[in-house]
Amino acid sequence: MKKSKILKVIMLSAMVCIASASCQKVNENRIVPVTGVTFNEDTVSLIAGNSITLVPVVIPDNATNKKVSLSSDNSNIATINSSGLVTGVATGTTFIIATTADGGKKDSCTVIVKAATISVTGITLTPTTISLSVNGTAQITANILPQNATDKNVNWSSDNTNIATIDANGNVTAKSVGTAIITATTVDGGKTATCTVTVIATNPTATITWFISTSTNAEGSPAGTAQKMKDALSQIRTAKSNNSFANNKKAVIVVNGTITPTTEGSLLNKSLVSITGVGQYPPVVLRGSASGGILDANNSARVLYVMNNNVTIADNITLINGNTHASNELYGGGVFIEKSSLAMTGGNIKQCKALYGGGIYISEDKDSQHSSFLMNGGTISDCQTQGTASTGGAGVFVERYCSFTMVGGSITNNGTDGKTDTGGGIFVNGYGVFNMSGGKINGNKASSNGGGVHVTGYGNFNMTNGTITENTAPDGGGSGVFVSQYGATFNQTGGIISGNYGNPDIQQ
Repeated sequence: MKKSKILKVIMLSAMVCIASASCQKVNENRIVPVTGVTFNEDTVSLIAGNSITLVPVVIPDNATNKKVSLSSDNSNIATINSSGLVTGVATGTTFIIATTADGGKKDSCTVIVKAATISVTGITLTPTTISLSVNGTAQITANILPQNATDKNVNWSSDNTNIATIDANGNVTAKSVGTAIITATTVDGGKTATCTVTVIATNPTATITWFISTSTNAEGSPAGTAQKMKDALSQIRTAKSNNSFANNKKAVIVVNGTITPTTEGSLLNKSLVSITGVGQYPPVVLRGSASGGILDANNSARVLYVMNNNVTIADNITLINGNTHASNELYGGGVFIEKSSLAMTGGNIKQCKALYGGGIYISEDKDSQHSSFLMNGGTISDCQTQGTASTGGAGVFVERYCSFTMVGGSITNNGTDGKTDTGGGIFVNGYGVFNMSGGKINGNKASSNGGGVHVTGYGNFNMTNGTITENTAPDGGGSGVFVSQYGATFNQTGGIISGNYGNPDIQQ
């Protein structure tokens, strides 16, 4: 081969080699764009407080810029960090979004956050005892412990359906005279609690005997008898006009059996028993006989209304099933006192309802004649307030400038249906006074604050003795005692406030 041709071939080969190297270099520097992004999961579930990792995959696999930003559509439900770690915050559903730096391509993954499973540890019932006439109805409320348990379902049963039945919602229906035990059993854990239902005759025979006494006891021979409270009170008014109660003598009324709206007939002041009228009555004492006496408003009226009088609730008498909602009233399901003084030395006020003061409402009159309540004994229990908000004083409501002195007795398990906003046991309103030197306030509940006692609006609470315990205010403050910032005061020189649930025992 000629020298020139050989040189030409060599030069051509060199050019090919150079061209090939250039192409390879160009290919190495070519940018591959992102066409999409996808998560390794479409939907994930996790428990609040737990975490899971999500991996975003950039498409194509050889894309030049694989940077991805991660975000949560609702960080109150779930959060995500730059490494793809998703953490459940609260129950709900949200989306985790991946966005590519190149091209802004997006994909999302649905995240479902569930509550942690909290086991049931116990159950209580409200009320724990019920008295009904034949064909009467009542509702039992199951209180599951803890309050944030996951499964709150309950199965109900009656040990004698011939006497009382109960439906799946806790509604009791009385069938015949006798006693039945209602049992609630939790689906989770099989915890149980019971309520005793006593069914009495539709028209029970009641005897009312009254005495003229120097004390709260029945003394001497009866001064009169009746089968209706209104008739006995009429006889007492006549005796008062004849000066039979001179020298501060009292009218002691002894109830044997059960007084109901059916037996009493037409009601005065939308109340089963009404003791009103300036100067018409001596001091009146309500007692039960040795076998007991019941004033049962049957959820159709208030039990007792007192105005311009002095009344004492004594041993063996039970005021039950007062309900002001049925008669479009707001105050005092068990007792409403106005321009009066009420004392309680024994007996029971229970299962009564009102918007304010389920058990007792101590009223300030428009003429600024203030009422008072002295509790030396007895029990106020299982009373509730009605309404959806701002209800107070399931046990006792002390209105403006009125007073409540507690020396003994107990205020227990009121407001436990969860509808009482403030003051599960006692609510003290503006300039009202509550003095506690004995007794027990326990097991009451307010959804907002003041499970045991709520004091507001320049009200005053003075505690020298007694016990406030096992009360609950889960969503607000002061599970035992709550003292409002609006001028209320609390002075404690003795007594015990401890063992309350949900918040600090005292908040002021």
